[in-house]
Amino acid sequence: NSALSDEQNRLLYGRCNNPNGHGHRYTLQVTVGGEVDPQTGFVFDLTQLDRILHQAIIEPFDHRNFDRDFEEYADVISSGENLVRVFWQRLAPHFPPATPLVGLLLQETEKNSFEYFGGDTSRGQPVS
Repeated sequence: NSALSDEQNRLLYGRCNNPNGHGHRYTLQVTVGGEVDPQTGFVFDLTQLDRILHQAIIEPFDHRNFDRDFEEYADVISSGENLVRVFWQRLAPHFPPATPLVGLLLQETEKNSFEYFGGDTSRGQPVS
């Protein structure tokens, strides 16, 4: 965080405080709502979901430096909370009203995960 001193960054971010960045192997769980199609047994076509995820998230973000390569992080820290919010913004427009994006769960490590419901506070607190 450029607004903080080196010492404050070390205290706040610990091992994640690295001016050259650091990597994670994230897992993203997507929840979509809607009615089950009696013909297919699906709420949403999994092939289409895979295509959307690759186009909107995997291809642009895989093996990239979030802080340097994406305008979404120009003014915010690339924390798990902010990552999952940006992923929501990139994914939500791809889902029709009949099968909306309901929630995202971003797993960063065995101990850290972040849920986001697009501002719906009925299931958890939104990232602001």
